This record gives sequence, structure tokens and C-alpha cells, in this order.
Amino acid sequence: MSGLEASYLQSVAPALRHAPYIGAVHASARRAFTVFLAVVLLVPLFAVTAMADVTPGVYRFVPDRAQVRFVVSQDSRRTGAQMSFADGEITFGSGGVVTGGQASIDARSVSSKSSGTVSTLKGRFGFDVAKYPSIRFRATGGSIKGDRAMLSGILTIKGVSHPVEFTGEVLRNQPRRLAIRLEGTVDRTKFGITAGRPLYGKDAKIILRVIAVRDRNGNTRAG
Repeated sequence: MSGLEASYLQSVAPALRHAPYIGAVHASARRAFTVFLAVVLLVPLFAVTAMADVTPGVYRFVPDRAQVRFVVSQDSRRTGAQMSFADGEITFGSGGVVTGGQASIDARSVSSKSSGTVSTLKGRFGFDVAKYPSIRFRATGGSIKGDRAMLSGILTIKGVSHPVEFTGEVLRNQPRRLAIRLEGTVDRTKFGITAGRPLYGKDAKIILRVIAVRDRNGNTRAG
């Protein structure tokens, strides 16, 4: 090896020894910067989406997209049925406060995996759909705060009315479209629904999936 070559190797040896470390530092810095950008750009976006207030107005149900489910259980036994909304609307004022609303459920639309369950629920000890073809709900309060929803009102089944409260989550909140999922529990025997007793409990869970579209006129009338 010539003296010139030896001198060159001595001059670059320190840099060569630290090259892997320098490369690792640069790679780590790039990763940290990428994470920083994600936090700065995406977190505010999700925060705005989650915390956006409901645009005030009347939101009318989309009947073929909205559904009611009734579930009763006892120990390990569980059964349920679905019904369709005939119509409905919820009115929101400022701050996501419910100022009114109503809904009608078609009791005759009851469906289940079991034909026996359908027959029983349509009968006298169920919803007695021949005599009471509709289930009514009138909103008396509620609100949407962030991704949480609450709705209270009067539920009328078989001509008997009792207060009920639903709580749940907002699935979609857009300027003209709202999707929410709510759950509430009632003592079904208070409405004269005794089918399946005592095999199944008195409490029935009611699960609402509501898809609604805001009135184009932007009305904010009470329900």
C-alpha cells in the first residue's frame, strides 16, 4: 500500500466507523417526523368529526333504513324480533338538544328467524297486531353530545303508555344525514306483553337503529 493510500484511509476511518450510526439517526428522525405530521394533521380532523354539533332542524326517518329490535332473555335463553318504522322524525335545536319528535312502528311487520316467535308476538299475548297495528313513541327530551346520544319519551304499546329512555352512539353526523344506534329497557309486562313468561324474563331490550335526513327547509319546529 502506498503512503498516499494509507493517508486517505486514516482520514476517512472515523467517518466510516460512525456511518451506520449516522444512517440510523437519520432514519429515526424521518420516522419521528412522519409520526409528528400524522398527529398534527389527523388528530384535529378526528376531533372535529367527533365533536361536531348536530345541525339544527327536523330529521325525518328513512323507513327502509331504520329498524327496531326487541330482545328478551332469561339465563342462557335469548330470543328477538325486528320491526320496521312506518314514519318518524326528530327535531334538534342548538347544541344538539332534542326539542321534539315522534315515531310510528308497524307492529304488523314483526319478523324473526322463528315462525313460531312471529306467530306468538302477533297474537293476543304479544303485540296483538290485529287490534293494535301501530306502536307509538313521542320524544320529550334528549341530546347528542359528541358521539353519545340520549333520547327520552313516551312509548305506547297496545294502548298503554309508559316513559322510556334510550342511550347510545352516533354512527354518522353530517349536515343533512344522521345515523344513531340507541338501546333502552322496558318491563314488557306493563304493556300487556306476557308471551313466553315465565320461560323468558319480564324485561325487554329495545334497540333502535335510526337513519334520518334533515328537512331541506331547515325547519326547527317542535314535534
